[in-house]
Amino acid sequence: MRTIGRSVAAALGLAIGAGCSDSPYGGGGGGGGGGGGGRTLNISVGTSGNVFTPKFDTVGVGSTVTWTWNSGPHTVTFETLPDSSSTQSSGTFQVNFGVVGTYRYRCIVHSGNFTSGMVGTVTVE
Repeated sequence: MRTIGRSVAAALGLAIGAGCSDSPYGGGGGGGGGGGGGRTLNISVGTSGNVFTPKFDTVGVGSTVTWTWNSGPHTVTFETLPDSSSTQSSGTFQVNFGVVGTYRYRCIVHSGNFTSGMVGTVTVE
């Protein structure tokens, strides 16, 4: 599971450390693990075409979001975070959101930008 740190500076400025064991973002890929103090949100990837379902959702700080592939190839690639999934056709990818904000993501295979195509948004309150 990947964890987004608790400070905006860490979330925006220390992206270089993503994937390191001492990084505020955690390390590793999808699967397993539990979240912090929030709820768990499950997002389907590639159900009924090139879409994320749900496309938009709101979670609390400490919530874990799990993307589950139903078809592929697809990615989960964030606009402002270093966290990204690999291009895959099955499996899962998780992020624990520890900072309030709006996080846009897209599939780099099926979207050229973060506003159209296969895109989604997680809002953390």
